[in-house]
Amino acid sequence: MKYNKEWAVEAAKQGVQVLAFYGHVQTGETVDASCLSQWFPCSFVVEEATYTTAEQYMMAEKAKLFGDEEIRQQILRERDAELEEGAKLLASRYEMDDLTPPLLKKVYAFVPLFKWVFETYHVQAVSAECWTAMQLGVGAMPCTAYSILADMGYIIGCESDLHGTITMALLSCATLGRKVPFFGEFTVRHPENKNAELLWHCGPFAYSLKKEGCPCKNVNMRQWFQVRDGQYTVARFDQDDGDYRLLAGTCKTTEGPYTFGTYLWGEFANLPAWERKLVEGPYIHHMAEIEGDWTQELREFCKFVPALTADAVNE
Repeated sequence: MKYNKEWAVEAAKQGVQVLAFYGHVQTGETVDASCLSQWFPCSFVVEEATYTTAEQYMMAEKAKLFGDEEIRQQILRERDAELEEGAKLLASRYEMDDLTPPLLKKVYAFVPLFKWVFETYHVQAVSAECWTAMQLGVGAMPCTAYSILADMGYIIGCESDLHGTITMALLSCATLGRKVPFFGEFTVRHPENKNAELLWHCGPFAYSLKKEGCPCKNVNMRQWFQVRDGQYTVARFDQDDGDYRLLAGTCKTTEGPYTFGTYLWGEFANLPAWERKLVEGPYIHHMAEIEGDWTQELREFCKFVPALTADAVNE
């Protein structure tokens, strides 16, 4: 069952008792109901300790109640200076719309958050439900933070796509970590080139992949730029009823219409053959890419993994 605002309204009509919590994101210039949320940003001081939200105060007091001073100090630790520096970094990189600048600290806050997840749980890759859980939950998009984290060596897959995330990790391993993978999906054919496809996502590609001289924007907390020219490995790890396969091939960049998000126009030797793979399965349109041709390394990897079949496009 999906619990959302529509469900709550219908449930209330049917007599179900629904306890609503105020969201902390202010929708305008004037004070609104968001100030009733415990997460509403408003600094205050209690016994010489500064708190940024009522939630922080409550958690610190809870740690104090249980006698855990170490956790209490961790809760009290101020990250604002780090977020200020992060916001300055983002402001220096992009041409921005009017909505994004006031939210830069919140956008950058995903960086220490995900670093904490990686370091605390000792994982090599994370698949996150960025669309639409994060903007609804915290009022910010993580795409730009994903870009920064990618250049730090952290692998994060979008939209809870676990198989896509595994593919990114495999590509990184194929290069021994020397190259940065990214998460670009098959979207539309090139308007003039029958063998070219737009490999796109809303803005998570590593900033280091940006094509020199191309427009670089940040709109609604998402990056807009084209990746640099070259050859790219395109791959997808997927399964159908336990039949695991790893599809891999290459494309080379080609010129195409400017668009939003992070993207490349990739020219394939036989794009219709790739499209048949997506239609017939077990693959979906979410692909992972990395600079260079690493298809041989991926095929070699499959030899040592039982029940994993190396798949290639008939070109």
